[in-house]
Amino acid sequence: MIYTQLGARGPRVSRLGFGCMRLPSGPDGRPLRDESVQLLRQAFEWGVTYFDTAVGYCAGQSQPILGEAVAPFRDRVVLSTKNPFHDAPYDRWRRALEDSLRLLRTDHIDLYHLHSLNWDAFERHVAPSGGKLDGMRKARDEGLIRHICCSVHDSAEALRRIAATGAFDVITLQYNLLNRDYEEVMHEMAARGIGIVVMGPIGGGRLGVNSDRIAALTGGAVQSTPEAALRFVLGHPAVSLALSGMSSMDQLAENVRIVSEKPPFTPEQVAAMDAELRDARARIGVNCPGCGYCMPCPRGVAIPDIFRRYNELRAMGLTAAARRGYAGLAAIAGADRCTQCGACLPKCPQRIEIPQMLQRSLAELDPACAGVTATLAPVGVTGPEFLIHLAC
Repeated sequence: MIYTQLGARGPRVSRLGFGCMRLPSGPDGRPLRDESVQLLRQAFEWGVTYFDTAVGYCAGQSQPILGEAVAPFRDRVVLSTKNPFHDAPYDRWRRALEDSLRLLRTDHIDLYHLHSLNWDAFERHVAPSGGKLDGMRKARDEGLIRHICCSVHDSAEALRRIAATGAFDVITLQYNLLNRDYEEVMHEMAARGIGIVVMGPIGGGRLGVNSDRIAALTGGAVQSTPEAALRFVLGHPAVSLALSGMSSMDQLAENVRIVSEKPPFTPEQVAAMDAELRDARARIGVNCPGCGYCMPCPRGVAIPDIFRRYNELRAMGLTAAARRGYAGLAAIAGADRCTQCGACLPKCPQRIEIPQMLQRSLAELDPACAGVTATLAPVGVTGPEFLIHLAC
């Protein structure tokens, strides 16, 4: 595997990467240089040899801080960074590469990513002759980069198509206990020989708090929710490495302890967790697999996303994180927009009473709406159409 090629110091710790997106920061949100350098160097001392950054991380300060931190042992670590300028002129894209080399204090980048690539950008700006893929190949031929990579946040089908092009050695993607959309595609990627680096194994911090419910799902096999999250991600046979965005010495120590001392979950353990989770969704959550057949909603309600947040609260016990996540949806796609028109009901293979469950989700995800009431209001003067307004 690529992550072991440059001197990884142990078979387990080498599967933990340091994501340099959340370095220690001050009250103004800017990274604290000395503390960050100390943290990164301690990670190396404890066996972490893969460090991932990007042009825009930490207000543009992540790359230079990482470059300073690893300069004394550059030849013993793997450096990964990303270029976001897919649709920019080639000169701008190339300048970003040269800037990264300078800021990282290196003559080559081990894994160079097209940042947050989607299928449309690949077709329009990356794959055509003279596009960014040609630029990546030229940089590799010059010895400026070692591996052509990308990070992906697009749909599972888009990921499948990007992987099938054969253009990339490694793809960095999101996968965790809360987001398993790519799970099947990852097996296909492994069969193609593509390395998989997982970002967000702790769910962007949502799995960074303890949950008795998650401990129960694992049969009491874990001491903390982050432990369950990391052991789950590393249990997928296609995963090469998990990136964790660590901002304190305590977080670093816990992650190193978990990865060095605790084995990944076995397929049998994951299957048992899945069975427990399905049961929890059926009993106290909503039995929604996120298939999306109910979409699009005529009123723009993000039905699967709302139910995902509701299950995070009810089935996984992540109340605060679920409510924060719902707050981000509420303004444009919240459950209060549901008019109970019923268009979603015949499309749901699980036969979920969607309007009813949306009201229940609203009451628990937004405490201000716990006493929600429904009122009818006419939409127009010429027709019988009505809106149901859920008033908090």
